[in-house]
Parts: sequence; C-alpha cells; structure tokens
Amino acid sequence: MIEFRVKFESEQAQAAIKRLAANASNLRPFLNQIASVYIQSTEQRFESQTSPSGRSWKRNTPDTQRLKLKGMRARPPAIDGPNHIGVWSGKLASSIKWSVVNDSLYIGSNQPYAGWFQRGHKGVKPWGDVPARPFLGATKKADDKVQTMLKKYLESGV
Repeated sequence: MIEFRVKFESEQAQAAIKRLAANASNLRPFLNQIASVYIQSTEQRFESQTSPSGRSWKRNTPDTQRLKLKGMRARPPAIDGPNHIGVWSGKLASSIKWSVVNDSLYIGSNQPYAGWFQRGHKGVKPWGDVPARPFLGATKKADDKVQTMLKKYLESGV
C-alpha cells in the first residue's frame, strides 16, 4: 500500500495531539474523522487532476488518449473519455482507504499501479514512461480543516 504521512510542525498542534493521544480510548473515532477529510481531499484530486501542491498533472500522451478512447485487451474504453487523467475504470480513485494502527492514521491505495501513478515509472507497456502524478498527500486546505477539528475536539474536553 502506498501511503502518506502528515506531520504538524507547530508546537501547539503537536502538544494538542499528545494530549489527545494520552486519552487514546477516544482517539480512534477522531482519527476516522481526520481520515474522511484527507480521503475527500484525495478523491477531489482525480476531479481537479492536480497534485496535493496544486500542480496540474501531466497530460495524457496521444497514445494513451487513443487507448483510452478505443479500449485495449479486456479493458473497455475509459469511463471519463481519453483526456481525463488518472481515470480509466475509476478503480484507483475509489481504492483510497485508511486504517488506524495504534495512534497512527494511514491513508493509501492497494491498487498495484498506485505507486507508478504517484511517483512515475519508466518503461510501462504499452505507455512507455509514466510521469509522476501525485495524488496522495496533504493539502493546506485539508491540514487547516484538521487543525480546526483538532482545536474543537480538544476544547470539547473529550
């Protein structure tokens, strides 16, 4: 599974997370709420076709567009047409999952090609070199939302 981590740099956020972790029996539901923010943010990247930093993904090559238009082998044509980057069947976008292990939240995909899509890969048949198109990772907007949730959670006295 490919995954990403979020580290809050501010001392205030780190102290708040430590207080939250000290009451670990209540941590899992809160981590599930955090996961939903990052999952939604990740799924939105398949619509915006941008990386977590906001950079546009590299366009599909003419060969990829042709394959997505007509289909190949057992694959029918792409569900969103030849130009929609990162979506052929929708499996990658719908494979974004999370798990909570102890006091850590892991978000990733179990699709075998997720790593190629995230980091790029050389010599993939029939496409050739696949450029990196990061889809996993934190955005400032998601981080800010989680910071607000964390503040409200801690203020509630849980």
